Amino acid sequence: MWIMPLTLPTHPVAVVPLKLWRPRWFDGVALTIGAIAPDLAFATDGYGVTIHSHAWHAVLWWALPSTLAGLRR
Repeated sequence: MWIMPLTLPTHPVAVVPLKLWRPRWFDGVALTIGAIAPDLAFATDGYGVTIHSHAWHAVLWWALPSTLAGLRR
């Protein structure tokens, strides 16, 4: 049995130092959404849609659009 960490709060912890280092440069919401974006695809599992969002190329076609959709400015 695999024990997986919860998406929240473990994934955003990796990007918190960026927000603390340069608070005016980085949007905290976009950083958080970008950190959890690969796991957002798991919400589509129940609908018969399989999205391989943890592959390296998924950064461009899944994580980046998900993050840009979460930008507040």
